[in-house]
Amino acid sequence: RDWAIRHLDSQRKAGLAAWVLGLVMFFDDYANTAIVGSSMKDVSDELRVSREKLSYIVDSTAAPVATLGISSWVAFQLGLISDAYGNLGIENAPTAFEVFVRSIPFNAYSLLAIVMVLIVVASRRDFGEMLDAEHRSYTTGAVNREDAVPMQDVKDDLGEPHAENPRLVNFFAPVAVLIAVTLGAALWTGGLTAGAFAADPLGALWEAMTGADYA
Repeated sequence: RDWAIRHLDSQRKAGLAAWVLGLVMFFDDYANTAIVGSSMKDVSDELRVSREKLSYIVDSTAAPVATLGISSWVAFQLGLISDAYGNLGIENAPTAFEVFVRSIPFNAYSLLAIVMVLIVVASRRDFGEMLDAEHRSYTTGAVNREDAVPMQDVKDDLGEPHAENPRLVNFFAPVAVLIAVTLGAALWTGGLTAGAFAADPLGALWEAMTGADYA
């Protein structure tokens, strides 16, 4: 927290950090929202970013990113594609994962939502009620509106962190392990071998990803 407050010294930097974290936490939309929202809350409060703006940044990266990467949502989509093959009697067709990958350029909502968040954060152009919320937060310091009832209050629910010497590795290490396990499991169930990777790296990775077990 202290490191982030020292280095993220503007609303634009804080917004970009939240956007990047939202892209990194691709494995689940709910985990994305909880981790990024909790991580950036104190920083955004310090910079007088309204909770409405932070919620928009977090939510408009969490779900869209989860529909594009290796996540619980993608596993659900792959199940739908496989069921459709069975119901339609389609045989000798591309794998469900291959169909999913080829469909990504047509996922207009997710792609445009992620880009729009970047544009709003980088340009600092707000509209409608979000503009009103940002004006309220910046001029009065009230990041929440008067009648707001936050769904999460970490300090009241869990208390202050117990770490006497907090380090960045305590935040990034678990996330890195989770991402490595997620990707590694996909490649392992897809049958990736050292020999195949040495002969044709891109082809071997593609075969492993399309043939992986995402159940």
